[in-house]
Amino acid sequence: MSSLQVDSISSMGGGHVDGAGKVVQFVSDINTSSTGIVTTSAAPVFSGIGVTITPKFIGSRIVVSFDAPVTSVTEVADFGISCKLYDLLFNLLTESFWINQTAQAGVLRIYQGLSLNYEVVTTSLTPLTFNIYLNKFGTGLSDAYLRWPNTSTSLTATEMAR
Repeated sequence: MSSLQVDSISSMGGGHVDGAGKVVQFVSDINTSSTGIVTTSAAPVFSGIGVTITPKFIGSRIVVSFDAPVTSVTEVADFGISCKLYDLLFNLLTESFWINQTAQAGVLRIYQGLSLNYEVVTTSLTPLTFNIYLNKFGTGLSDAYLRWPNTSTSLTATEMAR
């Protein structure tokens, strides 16, 4: 009778493999500044929130999640706010938005937040960068807050073995 014992199994890309679905690495950017994240721009503006993750394995899954639990606007007419996830080359990966159809001049409104989820399977060990942008759209909107002051937002990237 024969037996085989090993201390670890390594992938062709290097590193330790624990099995499909296991978390390989996790990176996050949490924004908790007291001023919030606000824009008056109709063009996408970088929010200051971004993450870079360098894959450990080719073929693993990178799951990117963003959550802004509270958003608000100072409303003067019909409006909307858009939250977008871009890669480093400014390719739009996914977006989330809401539109309000009821105009009430000068009213500050607080809404449930915006969230984004994106998934990619790695094809190389090149670092991947993900950034959050936001913009307002519609008529008459003065300030659009992606994050209300004294709350927090988080952008995470998790690599999982396949």
